Amino acid sequence: MKKFTACLLALPLTLAACGAQTTQPAPTTAPEVTTEATTENGESTPAEVNQPGITGRMRPCSTDVETAAGLYTLHELFNEAANEDVYCVVKTDIETATQEKVASITLDGGYYGMAVWDDAVDLYLQENTAEGERPSLRYTIDTATGGVEKQQMDGAFAPTWYDDAALYQENRPNLWVESLTRLDRTTGEVTLQNLPGQTYTVCGSVDGRWLLVRISSPSPVPDPISEKDAFDATWQNSTAEIILYEPASGEMEKLYEFPTIGDGYDYCGQRDGSLYFIHWQTNGNGIGDTAPATVDKLENGAMTPVWTLPVSSIRVSTVQQQGELRWVTQLTEKGETAIKIYDLTDGQTYTRAIDWDKVEGWNAGYPEKLLANDKILVSNGSYTNVYGIDRKAYAVMDCAAYLAGSTDYTPIAMYTGD
Repeated sequence: MKKFTACLLALPLTLAACGAQTTQPAPTTAPEVTTEATTENGESTPAEVNQPGITGRMRPCSTDVETAAGLYTLHELFNEAANEDVYCVVKTDIETATQEKVASITLDGGYYGMAVWDDAVDLYLQENTAEGERPSLRYTIDTATGGVEKQQMDGAFAPTWYDDAALYQENRPNLWVESLTRLDRTTGEVTLQNLPGQTYTVCGSVDGRWLLVRISSPSPVPDPISEKDAFDATWQNSTAEIILYEPASGEMEKLYEFPTIGDGYDYCGQRDGSLYFIHWQTNGNGIGDTAPATVDKLENGAMTPVWTLPVSSIRVSTVQQQGELRWVTQLTEKGETAIKIYDLTDGQTYTRAIDWDKVEGWNAGYPEKLLANDKILVSNGSYTNVYGIDRKAYAVMDCAAYLAGSTDYTPIAMYTGD
């Protein structure tokens, strides 16, 4: 079995990275649909219904978000002279290749999450107080004017996902994501959405339904720390299920299943209605030793390889474009002098040289983000902010030129903190 304990402590996002699985033949029957929620041991009980549904596109909360209006980034600066943290929301204008500050917030605290829509930024921070309390604060920033509204939350709120209408916090008190706390971005109403029992991973959403990985076991899975032997025995006789879950009705659809020991699948995105996964295969070096081997498409209950990774290396990344998967990339195993790019739009593989020693160890030309206008944001060495700290710099260029090997970048005038 793979190194489960370490992964648990890191709160893994996918089974492929941490769970141990083996592949089984693809199901031959049609996907199963049920209106029941599954309890911990695989038995079923009625699901809670009439919960708010998903509105629009689901996105992960991030410190680097692109919208139709521009690229918004959260810069955390530390003013040593004043002994305070400064959180700056910075907008990158791709057409002018410049950055400007939208708003800044000063407090002694920490970051909880950020969501960006065309008209507003929601920033969630935790404040340290003299009384020892750590309240969670919601800052709503008008992207047009930079105006900031502050609201103290009733308890901690650290969102991991958001759609057009709400933000969602994953509640994982133990091994499982037991529920989602939903915050309506307009009304501020907070509701709780229960998830199917033994939900291990929230991957995102597909067509208004949550995409989840849950564990189906012959009996409830014991605690992996306090009951390790019992956990191991149960885990090796369980299966992982990739499911779609409709929160409003409680309906579940099983898309695929595989045992929890051996090979695994790491969800990497969707394109044109199809779901794609990195297939981690055992490499023969012992139980639990796996490496990414192929990019697979999941359709009609079957996983079909569409790209075989060129080297045996875990340095695999995905690049989304406007909510859809476009690239799967892999660094070459030795030297890290190039990157392989599989483009789902044409099914072709490209090789790009990366300058790894441009400025004191900072690289240049590494793909950072694909933009809506078919331009690409790439790393471009470093810059020094107003506090004397080196940060990664960026440049922009046409995507087609980048794939063709061009290095004719347009540097971004980076915000330094002035």
